[in-house]
Amino acid sequence: VWGMALSKQERWAEAGQQFQRALAKTPDHQGARQGLSKALLRQGRAEEAARQALRAVRLSEGRDAEALLALADAYEATGHRHERRRVLGQA
Repeated sequence: VWGMALSKQERWAEAGQQFQRALAKTPDHQGARQGLSKALLRQGRAEEAARQALRAVRLSEGRDAEALLALADAYEATGHRHERRRVLGQA
């Protein structure tokens, strides 16, 4: 919840820390992975963001459109445009 609130305020570094705390307790929390991905992407850490977004998609078994869109954003930032198009098609 704190991570989401800090994200709304665009306090990305602090939001990332809160998502990491949540993941320390519950590593399979798909929403926290997705939130961490967004926070990392906003901090210019695209490769790390893509890894977290991919984990979020896997945790949702590819069924969460928002997780897929977050992964597409991360792929765009890393220059993986082919992967981005594939993920957008899946979304």
